[in-house]
Amino acid sequence: MLDIDILTQILDIQEYIMTDLWVDYNGRNYTIHDLCYKPVPGKDCVVQSPLEYWQSNRTKLMNSDPYQYMYNCLNDLLTDNCTYLILFAVC
Repeated sequence: MLDIDILTQILDIQEYIMTDLWVDYNGRNYTIHDLCYKPVPGKDCVVQSPLEYWQSNRTKLMNSDPYQYMYNCLNDLLTDNCTYLILFAVC
């Protein structure tokens, strides 16, 4: 179910993991950026998430009807809002 409240909670968790979560191991702090897959050195982690339909952008998520937005993207990946999915899949 594409409930906007659930999607925003997932986004909250994703943002926490990507920005604030760390662990101390043998006196060194590690974050997700130390462990994630980075196909291009020096660039961000590859994130596979349903929220990539909205580019993990809270404003886009909050200003859309999730069902209609995904329906539009799945039917035409070349629309402006959805081309990121093609670029993401290629990387």
